[in-house]
Amino acid sequence: MQEFTEEYKAIQKGLHKCWNERASKNDELTRLQASRKKVFGDIYLGLVSPSKKKIINSEIRQLEADISDADIGASELELRQTLMKRSGSHMQEKVEV
Repeated sequence: MQEFTEEYKAIQKGLHKCWNERASKNDELTRLQASRKKVFGDIYLGLVSPSKKKIINSEIRQLEADISDADIGASELELRQTLMKRSGSHMQEKVEV
């Protein structure tokens, strides 16, 4: 009987982690973008300081960078996964004790 190698399992686990992180950051980004609209309105009404705009824009840029990093990581892991599958090195014989 065959099973996946430890390296292949680690790649799958890493991919799952990248996708979850990306989804989480994307949800947070969507929330922040909605908040930014409200902040812009509040700035023009004089309810908040214009420095709040810089802060929220900085947070948005950081989230966008984090999402991009997760995409790059996932792409690399998907490439490794594909190469392992093509070479057949993703499976090994199960050792029964």
